[in-house]
Amino acid sequence: MARKPSPLKLICHLREIRLRRGLRYRDIAEATGLSPSRLWDYEHGFQRPRVDVALRVADFLGLPVHRIWELGKGKKNGVVATGRRRVR
Repeated sequence: MARKPSPLKLICHLREIRLRRGLRYRDIAEATGLSPSRLWDYEHGFQRPRVDVALRVADFLGLPVHRIWELGKGKKNGVVATGRRRVR
């Protein structure tokens, strides 16, 4: 009998980090080459970043990627990235 994969979700903490540091979307966008609207989509769970994008954002913030986006199960603080619709 095959095991079902565990339902891992991508949880985004970008908003909390950005606000704590007093950064605007434009600050991160200019440093990473992303648009402010794309960052908004990541923060609100409408899109998931590609690996290279996550690395650029993490590099700018001086944090490991797993502090900004983490794989998790169940309910955690942060926004769960589902792709097309957001789930909190």
